[in-house]
Amino acid sequence: MDLRVNAARAEAGASLIEVALAVTLIAIALVPTSRLWLASAQADQAAAEKTEALVIAQRLLEQRVRAIPFASVSSVTGTDSATGLTYAMALADVPGMPAGVKRVEISVSRPADSAPLIRMVTLAAKEQW
Repeated sequence: MDLRVNAARAEAGASLIEVALAVTLIAIALVPTSRLWLASAQADQAAAEKTEALVIAQRLLEQRVRAIPFASVSSVTGTDSATGLTYAMALADVPGMPAGVKRVEISVSRPADSAPLIRMVTLAAKEQW
């Protein structure tokens, strides 16, 4: 009976070498995976910021272009209160086009960054009565 008790004790747990080997294998697998998770999180954050910039640009195009008299060539700058992103919108005449057609350029960027997150260029027209 003594042999059975000793045999059961010998196989009851894991040795220190087995635990160290398991931890090493897990670490080898998790280090590259953690870099992938970090890169994915950064890409998600950049995509979310560009989406916010696009929403701001579309809102400017839909709301502000209607409010600006088309007879004038003008520009609007400001900061979005919800996101803190800055925007610049400029209306310009298009050579060779009627007066009711304007070129609209909208740039949205971070406050400290000169490169825009998004730049939208389109034509806008108002009916002439």
